[in-house]
Amino acid sequence: MDLQELLAVAEKEKTRQKSIRVHCCTSTGCQAANSLQIKKNLATAVKEAHLEDTVEVVGVGCMGFCGRGPLVEVDPQDLLYEEVTPESAASIIAALNGGKTEVQLGDSKHPFFSHQVKIVRENSGKIDPDRIEEYIAVGGYQSLYKALYEMTPAQVVEEITKSGLRGRGGAGYPTGLKWATVAKQPGKQKYVICNADEGDPGAFMDRS
Repeated sequence: MDLQELLAVAEKEKTRQKSIRVHCCTSTGCQAANSLQIKKNLATAVKEAHLEDTVEVVGVGCMGFCGRGPLVEVDPQDLLYEEVTPESAASIIAALNGGKTEVQLGDSKHPFFSHQVKIVRENSGKIDPDRIEEYIAVGGYQSLYKALYEMTPAQVVEEITKSGLRGRGGAGYPTGLKWATVAKQPGKQKYVICNADEGDPGAFMDRS
């Protein structure tokens, strides 16, 4: 796939999306509190209110404030609902259609959110992790394309070094230093080996 094809996928996905997106957290914590049923009830309410042309319900990744979940966000109105239940889900859709809801509103500008700078997970809670098109629509893979086709290996290593990216293990070893060391070794062909072991006692970073 070349860059133009990637951009075409992004544009098609943006055109497909409805003007109002109801984001329902379907990550592990909210699922434990029945968010999958909430998502179903939201979708049913949209259909019963005949809002399918303008409203879509989207299962999204973690929104972060798990202690107040299940969470539902209405975009672009920037409405965040907390502690939603399957029984109260339909009233959120009713509120979009002139009705009322008693579901507690959260504060998207709460210090819990405003003090964070999301990097790797900047799109979590905004896109459906099961649809690659949604990731492409927010710029997914464009940086990879640039690294593969528009930059030299040395430039890629320099970019990673400047980024300050570090390993997620206990040592926090600089990724740029790792890549630079490998790049200096003889031979054109290099291999990347992913170590997904959790050998450290009490380490559960890959459990989910």
